[in-house]
This record gives sequence, C-alpha cells and structure tokens, in this order.
Amino acid sequence: MHIDRYTQNRTQADNEKPLTADGGEHSEDNVTVKCTTLCGDIRVGRSCGKTVLVDVYLPNAPDKSMRVYAAIDDQSNRTLITPELFDDLGIQGQHAQFNMSSCNGNSTMKCRVANIICVRSIDGKSTFELQDVIECDSIPSELPEIATPEFAFAYSHLHRISSYLPPLDPSIRVVLLAGRDIPEIHHVQEQITGDKGEPFAQRLALGWAVIGEVCMGKIHAPNKISVRKTHVLNDGRCTTFPLCENNIEIIDLKDDIFIRTTNDNKVGLSVEDRQFLSLMDTDFRKDDTGHWSAPLPFKQPKPPIPNNRSQAWKRAQILDTSLRKNQTKREHFMTFMEKVLNSGAAEIAPKVISGECWYLPLFGVYHHKKTDKIRGAFDSSAMYGDVSLNNLLISGPDLTNNLVGILMRFRKNAIAITGDIEQMFYQFRVSNHHRDYLRFFWHQDNDFSKPLIEYRMTSHVFGNTPSPAVASYGLRQAVATSDEDVRAFVCKDFYVDDGLTSFTNKEQAIDLVKKTQNDLKTNGQYFNIIAFPNIIWYFHSCCSFLPAYTIVYIHSCQN
Repeated sequence: MHIDRYTQNRTQADNEKPLTADGGEHSEDNVTVKCTTLCGDIRVGRSCGKTVLVDVYLPNAPDKSMRVYAAIDDQSNRTLITPELFDDLGIQGQHAQFNMSSCNGNSTMKCRVANIICVRSIDGKSTFELQDVIECDSIPSELPEIATPEFAFAYSHLHRISSYLPPLDPSIRVVLLAGRDIPEIHHVQEQITGDKGEPFAQRLALGWAVIGEVCMGKIHAPNKISVRKTHVLNDGRCTTFPLCENNIEIIDLKDDIFIRTTNDNKVGLSVEDRQFLSLMDTDFRKDDTGHWSAPLPFKQPKPPIPNNRSQAWKRAQILDTSLRKNQTKREHFMTFMEKVLNSGAAEIAPKVISGECWYLPLFGVYHHKKTDKIRGAFDSSAMYGDVSLNNLLISGPDLTNNLVGILMRFRKNAIAITGDIEQMFYQFRVSNHHRDYLRFFWHQDNDFSKPLIEYRMTSHVFGNTPSPAVASYGLRQAVATSDEDVRAFVCKDFYVDDGLTSFTNKEQAIDLVKKTQNDLKTNGQYFNIIAFPNIIWYFHSCCSFLPAYTIVYIHSCQN
C-alpha cells in the first residue's frame, strides 16, 4: 500500500567547477540513460536483454584483465562503469561534473572519468578501446536478464546458438554499460527471429545476446496461496471456516462509549513510530562512562548494506580541494571539528575486521545570519548501490513541542529566560555495535597538513533522520527523576535544543536555571553545558498578556 520514494540530496563543494577529462574547466556535460528496470507484481515471466560476458583491462596491462558482464544500451549516449571497476582496475581518473537524465529525472553528479579502457570478447576475436568512460554507481545489475544456454535450447530457432552462450556466473556483476558513443559495439552482425511473441537473438561483436521474454508459459503461479474467509451466521455461529482472528465483538455496550477525549483529534502513532519508541524504551540506557546511549533505529528486516568507502573517499577529496581554496572556510571547519573531536563525539576508527560498515560524506553549511561559524553535517542521504543510510533508518515520531504554545507561555509573565543546549545531537552516544555505520574521513589530529584518515562518530549525527527524535527522547529521559518544575520546563518549553519560559519574579527564574543545569549535568554526564544568557530579561508593558519588547537588565543567572 506504500510506495517508497527516495530522494538523493547531493551537496556540491563550494567554489568547485566541473572539469573535463583532461583536467580543464568547462560547462556541465549531459549524460542520458533511458534504460529502466521494472519489478514487482506487474512483472510476469522472465525477460532477457543485451548483456554479454566480456574481459576488461587497461591498455598497458592486457594480462591483468577482469571478466565482467556488460550491458549494451543504445539509449545511453555515454559509456559508464561502476566505482568498483574503477578501483579494481586501479584507475585514478580526473574528476568531472555531469547532468544525468534518466527515467528517474535529472540529477547532477560528480564522478571520475577514465581516459581509456579496453573491452574484449571472451573468444578474443573483438577488442574495443573505450575513451572518456564515466563513473556511475547506479548501473542496474540484473543477472536474471542474462541469457543462458538453457534459454536458447528451449526454442527451436535458437538451438544453434546455445553453445555460444556461456553459463551464468552469479559471482560476476554488471559493471559496464556500453553507450552509443561506441557505435561499433552495437553493430548487428547476424539476427535470428522466431514466431510472434518469441525471443530473438543478435550476434554482436562482443558475443550473442537473446532479447525478449524467454519463459514458455509467460506466467508463474505463486509458491504459496493463502485464503482466509469467514462466514458468521445471525445467531453468532460460524460456518466450517474458522472465525477470523481479527473479529471484534463488543461485549458490554455502554452509553459512554462515544465520549470525546482530548486525544481524539491527535494523529496516532504509525507502526514505525511504535517500533522506534519500543526500541528506545528497551535499549536507551547509560553506558559505562555515564553517557546516555542509543542504537541506530534500523528498519526491520535490515537488508545487506554495501561498502561505500570509495564514494565517501571521493567526496572527502572534493571537500579537501574546496577547503584548500578557501582559507576562511577551512579555519571555520577546523574549529568545528576541534569541538567534535575534543568532546569525544568522534574517534579514530579501528580497522574493520568483519561485518558491515558505512561511510558518511562530510560537508559544511553556513547559517545565513552566522557567516562566521560553520556547521559540519553528514550526507546520510547519499545513495550508493540504491541504498542510503537514511533509507534504512526509522525517522521516529515527531516529539517536537508546538512552537506557538512555547512562545505564548514565554510572553505570559514579566521575567523571561532563554537557554540553549550546545551540539545537542552529539550529547547522545551511539551503541558500540552501530558505530561502524558512522565512519567518515578527516585530517589526522585535525591538522590540515596531515593526511585524511578514517574516523567514526560515537554520537548521533546531524544529518541522520532519527537524530531529532533520539535527542528529544533522551533529553526528557535525562530529567525523568527531576523536580516537577524542571520536568515541565524541559518537556513542554523546549523547542528541540532551545528552552524558553517566563516567571512572575526573578528568584523563581534563577532557581529554575540552576536546577536545570545541575540535573542535566548530573543525570547525563555529557550535559556539561546548558548555555543561558548572562541576564534575565524583564518585559515592561501596560498589557500583562502581550508585553512589548522593551527590556531591562535584572540579574545575572550565574550569580
């Protein structure tokens, strides 16, 4: 009933200009890919396309070839290869920027360009040089679409080519998409057709390919059929079918069953919201150091996660280039990272021995009113192999208080206070077994003259969709045993990390500030700062409910 729509947010480094394959600056090139893969209940049978087994190698190392599957796609105007093939062949390449147009829409991507690679048919009779090959991490690898000898042998008109089709090797993936910039690859040297609706075959320079539906019956029956049907008679007896387990019976109908309550118009929690709260109630606890810790709320069942190290490394180099060109931005970024590293929110990442890991591309954002301060953020929405970290995480319920109510209570009384929790997301640790999903690249010892090394976050990060819910949940947990006035302030008068409230006299305001600071520090060790301004403001007005903005200094909160 629900269709997932994934949006890839790509961040471009400041002052970065697109490059040509030889390193020069130029306007953005357009890459068009029209091939589409459909799956789901609408697919019946099995369809094959122009995918052949080939050998690829660098011109100067023909003896170090790799056997891969290549998709021959005349709807693509450029030839593409995956980042894995770039890395396996040891290609560095030049960085460039392209506009990608496909059935999913238009997007801008920064990628590497290989000058020349060679592709050879497995019989060694045909070899092609592919120039200016573009890196693309979203080439569909649909192994069921590859023709095998069994498919050809099933049709009489394709019998004679069955010996030319190699068996399917599931350990090999489709890592090359040959576009029409190499027209010789698309030349049809021979074609075999059958009756209407039957698959046909083409002999290309790189080998035979079978195109079309290859299943004889076209339709596959499901492996399991479930039918649940219940008939309930007027006297309450059921038929031979068992009674539905979701049957609802009202035993005692009372007059007050339809009484309205304050929760009637509130949006109920979704299934994922309930899963999030159940996970937090079970696993949100203090660790050995006294810090509050929570796991990453992965959706269940969690699919396998690919290793996107190459993507994060490329983005780290782009950020490094941008910071080298802009000294002011570099200083701001290093100041921010110094706070993160010194607070223990990040650590040098240990070597991955076994298990999954994920790398987060790092970038910086400026607030339009705070141009002297940058905030480091992690691109948790970056897609790699049709997967992003945010797509795998439950965002959690909206635990943010209503801003209108906070502001109305803030203006209610004469004495007003405001407070802010510094780097609120970083105050909550991530469980140890999930920290390898938060790896990133940064300069060793925060020294720009030293190389980029692997770090990993120990805290929930700015950029993960569940971080606001985790932080709001944790902030309320930190004052669960506090006095009622502290709990009311934190749970009702905080808008994410900003607290605002008002009192009738300054003594109450100062007392609440001190108790809140103490409780947050005591009940959550890392809450070492809740920054209140050095003054408490007094609203002066002739109207007690809507005071004017005339303010006078009353008292220092720190006295």
